[in-house]
This record gives sequence, C-alpha cells and structure tokens, in this order.
Amino acid sequence: MSKELFKAASFSDGEFGGNPVGVDISSKHPPALEMHRTAMEIEYSETAFALHPLHCYIRP
Repeated sequence: MSKELFKAASFSDGEFGGNPVGVDISSKHPPALEMHRTAMEIEYSETAFALHPLHCYIRP
C-alpha cells in the first residue's frame, strides 16, 4: 500500500499557528489499528485519512 504522510495547519498564514492536523493519503483504507499507529507517528490526535483520487471512484 502506498501512502503519503504530512502535517498541515488549517486557519494559518504560515507554517506555525492555526490548527495542526496530520494527513494520510493512501491507496487503500487502512485498518483501525494502523490508523491509530499513524496518528501516533505523526504526533497529532487529529489525523485525517483519505484515499488517493487514483484509487477510488468519485461520482460526478
């Protein structure tokens, strides 16, 4: 499974401030335990998990 992990800050003008969030974009939906481990790795309890657009169907 391929995945991208990064940290983002919403409502911020720069790198610092705002509301920090971890983001995981994967080729398939991870199991609950893996999502928990990823949130711990990113060090944010607020972590979003999304499927990469090439690996899911988006209805028009």
